[in-house]
Amino acid sequence: MNKKWLIAGGITAALAVGLIAGSEAACSLASRRKSKLFELAQKKPKDILGLREDMSQALADNIEALRNQPMEIVSIRSHDGLSLVGHWYPAENPKRIVLMAHGWRSLWYRDFAMSAKFMHDSDCSLLYIEQRSHGESEGDYISYGAMERHDIQSWVDFILTRNPDDLPIYLCGISMGASTVLMATELPLKNHIKGVIADCGFTSGDAILKDIISKNMRHAPISAVFKITDSTYKHHTGIAYGDCSTIPAMRKCTVPVLFIHGGRDDFVPAYMTYENYEACAAPKDLFIVPDAAHGTSYLFDKEGYENKVLSFFDKYDK
Repeated sequence: MNKKWLIAGGITAALAVGLIAGSEAACSLASRRKSKLFELAQKKPKDILGLREDMSQALADNIEALRNQPMEIVSIRSHDGLSLVGHWYPAENPKRIVLMAHGWRSLWYRDFAMSAKFMHDSDCSLLYIEQRSHGESEGDYISYGAMERHDIQSWVDFILTRNPDDLPIYLCGISMGASTVLMATELPLKNHIKGVIADCGFTSGDAILKDIISKNMRHAPISAVFKITDSTYKHHTGIAYGDCSTIPAMRKCTVPVLFIHGGRDDFVPAYMTYENYEACAAPKDLFIVPDAAHGTSYLFDKEGYENKVLSFFDKYDK
């Protein structure tokens, strides 16, 4: 065989092996619960929040306060047999119940640390859930809302057992949690759901993964990396990253939605919330905080955030 063909074949094979290995690594980093790569990445965390020192300290203090707040630990069984854990934080004289869904590889007490006191003091009984493959909840893979939306449906069924006074129920999510609750509006969630608060959500798993790959692997063949990563994920889970999207759900949505996003979000680009907002067929409102990065809108505009949320409650509690 011609030496040139041997060299070309060797290079092609090496590239193929590299793509497969890179895609397996990307799948692990993005989706596996036990990801050594993610643990390594976390050892040198990049500050993507852009917080001032006083904000960072306030966040740390509020995380500690929420973690130590006495709550009832509750659990349910998901539709596919996983044990899912939540934290029930009832108000003394509740006017409504709010389900709180945290983001990708995050924690309930981290994502909602700053807003917890405001929500509870506003007469909200709160259910902080631990999404599948996070915290104490079971699951080996994160599915970016495709499976998690069904978990929301199961958690709503649980809330109905804690709602003898037939209080209005809201779904609130941040980052992947926001996308999850938006996708869940496509499911039968009973007539008790009065509204959704979606803070910095993406449009779909494949859209956000492609965006991350394009920003972090600029010299790689992005479409090839994504295709193999998606195939690897589907091999392990039976679903694809794009199996569920917020856009079809929003086009059929009948539940009022308050969309929130930070203008300086470099993790989930703000245009995704604009796309969700434009697609939403239900009554809707949009709150953009220009200086806020990912998931920090409350920190950067506490007054504006609280006013928007309270107005949303006042409008749709009835």
